[in-house]
Amino acid sequence: MAPKSSNDYASIIIPGSFSLPGSYTKLITALQSTNNAPATAIALPSVNDGTKFPPATLTDDVDLIRASMLAVLDSPSDPRDVVLICHSYGGLPGTCAVEGLSRSARASQGKTTAVVGIVYMAAFILPNGTCMRDTMGPIAPEEYRIGVRGGYLPAPPDELMVACFNDVPREEALKSLKQTALQSSDSYDGKVWFEGWREVPSLQILPGGDVVVSREKHEEMFSNTKAAGANIVQKIFEGASHGLMLSIPDKIAVAVRQFVDGEL
Repeated sequence: MAPKSSNDYASIIIPGSFSLPGSYTKLITALQSTNNAPATAIALPSVNDGTKFPPATLTDDVDLIRASMLAVLDSPSDPRDVVLICHSYGGLPGTCAVEGLSRSARASQGKTTAVVGIVYMAAFILPNGTCMRDTMGPIAPEEYRIGVRGGYLPAPPDELMVACFNDVPREEALKSLKQTALQSSDSYDGKVWFEGWREVPSLQILPGGDVVVSREKHEEMFSNTKAAGANIVQKIFEGASHGLMLSIPDKIAVAVRQFVDGEL
């Protein structure tokens, strides 16, 4: 599944809940340096200052992700393959957005570029008919589990951010709050309708120290996806947190390169 050369693909990062693109600056730098290829993070419509109504849905996120990928795949001046890197909630819209963009699907359309890989980085890998709210664990605030129909979820409390980034200094974890916004509650009710991992080779990056999504949950999602016939491999980083893009960006970039080159 490797692209034609190290310069023939671009990485597109899909942020997690409440996260702005600035949360992924370290990872973007590491990807560009390690892979000698473009990398960017998308600003999801579902994450904003809470003044946009009606709040964006999962479908709105999918539409923007898809448009962003097509802009790279079909660029008139520099068309490239795409490696999609999904973090946390980003696994839901990311897996839906690759519909019709696999190597075989694009080739049938006479296209030479495609989405060549999906990286689920501490991300939810869910089957059709499942939504984010279905996965809420006990660490999630009650409002997140219940939802605010037609509104926004409250900003993550400081201690939740410290838990998310438990492998970086507390000061850095709290500083990360500057790169967060409000999350559309309705986006958590959107159900997955396309299992991108069935058609695109995938990598699960599992942070062993994740307390937001338990290791057991990560392993369960991997096992279920593998059993369903997915071409998926796993890379475990022991001790890494849910916010691993802050703590081990260089290691993630290397794993992405190894995955794309077929070395994992």
